[in-house]
Amino acid sequence: MRPAFADRVLAGPPLLLDAAMGSDLDRRGLPTRLPLWSAIGLLERPDLVQASHRENLEAGADIITTNTFRSTARTLRKAGMPESNADALDRLAVELAIAARAEAGRPDAYIAGSIAPLDECYEPRFETKDDIALAEHAAQARNLATAGVDFLMIETMPTIREAVITTQAALQTGLPVTVGFVCEPAEGTGGPARLMSGESLAEAVTALKGLPVTMVFANCAAPSVISSAIAQLRD
Repeated sequence: MRPAFADRVLAGPPLLLDAAMGSDLDRRGLPTRLPLWSAIGLLERPDLVQASHRENLEAGADIITTNTFRSTARTLRKAGMPESNADALDRLAVELAIAARAEAGRPDAYIAGSIAPLDECYEPRFETKDDIALAEHAAQARNLATAGVDFLMIETMPTIREAVITTQAALQTGLPVTVGFVCEPAEGTGGPARLMSGESLAEAVTALKGLPVTMVFANCAAPSVISSAIAQLRD
C-alpha cells in the first residue's frame, strides 16, 4: 500500500512531516524534562504518544516520527534507569506509531525511526570514541528496524563526525536512511547556516557522498536558518 520510501520521495509530491512530540506532550499536560525529555511519554503516558501520532495523521501528516529521540541506553543511564530498558522502549515507540496509523486509517503513511545525537544536540563537539558511538547507534537502529519502521531518520546532528558514524550504523539495517543537521547562523543573524560545530553544510554533504542516503536535511532551527540551509543543500 506504500511505495518504497526512496521511490516516493523522488516521485513527489512533497511529504508532510508530523509536529514535535516533546512540544505536543507539554501541550497535553505531560511536562518533559532532561535527560529523558520526550521519552517521558513512553514511560508515563504512552496513550498520549499514540494520540499525538493519530492526530497528526488525521491532520494530514504523511510521516510520523517514533518517540525515540531520547530512549537510548545512554540517556536511561543518565536518568538513573536500567540501560537494558532501551530495547523495550524503542519497541514500544514503534508499536504506538503503528497502532496510531491503523486507528487513523492511514496505511499510506510512513513511520520514521528517530535517531538522535547520543548527547546534547547543541554541543559543538562530539567526544565519544568512534567504535563506541557506532555500537550505540547501531543498537537503536536495529531495534527500530526490527520493530517495523519504514525508514530511519537521523536528526538534529550538530557535528559531521557523529552524523557519518550514525549513518554507517543505520545503513547496516538495509532500510532507507535520511540525515538531518541542526544549524545556526554563521555570523550573527542572517548569516549563512552552518552546523553547531562550525562546519559548513557543504562539508557535511561531501562527508556523506560515499554513503547511500535517501535525503539530507536541516531541522530544529529558526525558519530563516532553515531557508539558508535549504538553499545551500540545493546548491
